[in-house]
Amino acid sequence: MTQMNDLLAQFATAQDVQLQRAALVSLIKNKLIHEAARDNSFNEGLRKLGQAIQDSNDTQGPLIAAATLERAAAVVKTLRPRTNELLQKSITTRLADLHQLRDGNDRQYAARTWRAVRSSWYVDYLAKAAVREESGENIRKECLEGVVALAEDVSAALSALQKAFIFIRFETKKPGDSVGRRLKRVLGLFTTILLESQKPLGQDIGRELSNLVDRTFRDTGLPQSSVIKRDVTQQIARLIHGIVRTSFSYAARARTYAALLLTPA
Repeated sequence: MTQMNDLLAQFATAQDVQLQRAALVSLIKNKLIHEAARDNSFNEGLRKLGQAIQDSNDTQGPLIAAATLERAAAVVKTLRPRTNELLQKSITTRLADLHQLRDGNDRQYAARTWRAVRSSWYVDYLAKAAVREESGENIRKECLEGVVALAEDVSAALSALQKAFIFIRFETKKPGDSVGRRLKRVLGLFTTILLESQKPLGQDIGRELSNLVDRTFRDTGLPQSSVIKRDVTQQIARLIHGIVRTSFSYAARARTYAALLLTPA
């Protein structure tokens, strides 16, 4: 009980969001979170996190505060209405880029805030995060789900990914291979999400996919590895197949297949 009280006091009164985060993580690890969440002071800690999103002077502070609110609600489901309210009220401008958070769980929870806030700026924000993500496929998937859900249509989602790939750089001997691997991962998850969604495709989906592939390899050139080139081409073909499955009318449009001409295996 003393341990819970100490952690609860830290969560409710700490002036540093890092200390609040640490207290919450400890409450979760020690299986004290559900009991602590019933205490009135826990709500004060949530309120302080919401305030920190608005008031923090550094770029990471709002990200950590938002991620911590989302983490609390992910573990204690009854907190969801309150945390959603705080996130909607507090996140009024674009957050700092997700890659500033070194902890993968924090990136995952910060990415999930789109589900509460649903602002249009999340489309480009999450597209950039999905493309830059180095190690977490679940994080990438969360970001891409947000891109598809919040974009006007699938064409607009592909346009956001195109803009995101412009800024990615790989300091490797074969940057075309590196960017090819990343494109394959992104499009693989994107295809799965497309098939599970009810999102309209948009009139320019063939052109947007072609532009995405063209712009992605414009600076690096195509992959040197025949295996990577083949894998990218196959993944583009799977996405096109998904597009046609979603709306067969696209099967008769030559532009639907244009992206395949850009990465001959």
